Amino acid sequence: MKALFLICALGAAFCASCASSKEARPQNGYRVAQDPSWRPLELLGRETEVSAFSEELLRQIGTEQGFLISMYTADQSAFFDLLRQGRVQGVLSPMPPLPFYQDWLAFSEVYLYVGPVLVVPIDSSATKIEDMRGRVVGVESGTSSMLVVARLPDVSIRDFLILSEALGALLRGQIDGVVMPALPAYSYVSNLYRDELKVATAPLTDEGLRLIALKGDPDELIRHFNAGLAALKKRGDYLALEQKWNVVVPVPKGE
Repeated sequence: MKALFLICALGAAFCASCASSKEARPQNGYRVAQDPSWRPLELLGRETEVSAFSEELLRQIGTEQGFLISMYTADQSAFFDLLRQGRVQGVLSPMPPLPFYQDWLAFSEVYLYVGPVLVVPIDSSATKIEDMRGRVVGVESGTSSMLVVARLPDVSIRDFLILSEALGALLRGQIDGVVMPALPAYSYVSNLYRDELKVATAPLTDEGLRLIALKGDPDELIRHFNAGLAALKKRGDYLALEQKWNVVVPVPKGE
């Protein structure tokens, strides 16, 4: 919830500043901005891997589609001024493609899903969030994970100030599952809790990282990106990159 509010607030601020003229884009390719902190996402130390994965993915897509990509590091608060001024042609962001934003912005397909997943004990038979009916599920207070669990009937929600407390309660058998962001979840279960916990589901929402550009300027950047992403996935190069940077996240059901 906190992250979604901050993401949407950034979009609203941008929409209020779109009227200024833009510089021409560079002739030799595109500049794309990213904020290496990835705020407001809670990546719990995975920021470097996500940045490296994003940069290498963009460069491979550029090679696939026949254009150059140069990365530009900036604070997310400056993203939309940079777009408006033409200093960059795209930004990497978790901002959702809500109808209001689509009046101003063009969004790519998701290139990395970051929504919540269900974490359970390693011997649990749960394979979907509905298996938590009649059980107790832990979430971090004030996050979008609470909204996911709240939609389920017959599920008791227990909120925690920090995720490590929720996972500790899960290990002690005080709760039956934890709904938490995908990347921290995979990090925990593949390292600290390797033999005790597992991720039971794909991401439960379509939250993810996208390439975003001004609508109509340049539309071809989004088309190139989507086409290149599809080609890399078909060849297996995308999965290889996910594995290289340890950011493998399954695609949500129905995507």
